[in-house]
Amino acid sequence: MIEGRVAAIINSRELAINRGEKHGVYVGMRFAVLDTSAGVITDPDTGDELGLIEGTKVRVEVVEIQDLFSVAQTYETVGGTTLGSLLTKGMYDAPKQVTLKTNEALFTPLAEGESYVKRGDVVREIEAEGS
Repeated sequence: MIEGRVAAIINSRELAINRGEKHGVYVGMRFAVLDTSAGVITDPDTGDELGLIEGTKVRVEVVEIQDLFSVAQTYETVGGTTLGSLLTKGMYDAPKQVTLKTNEALFTPLAEGESYVKRGDVVREIEAEGS
């Protein structure tokens, strides 16, 4: 798995990552921009730490490649419009999903200020759907 960082925010749909062809990145490769405030998963019986879980701010797909960096853009859509463009306009209303009733959630929804993609955010390759 290739991991890097956001090198630049190009516009509301595109960003540059500090990994390129030299690192094995190719056009069509997908990455998740991570929320690195990881939650610790512990065994409820023993209390032993089982591992960490990270959240995802957004997923992007590489559309242009250079030797040392790549340009990636948002690819997820809602109602035929890109998720990235809707988020920047503040018009995104996610479909309703069944939610868990709990007061023990590791992650609370990211506050608006924390959900922004920033230069330096960690990006990690994600498997293509159907892989």
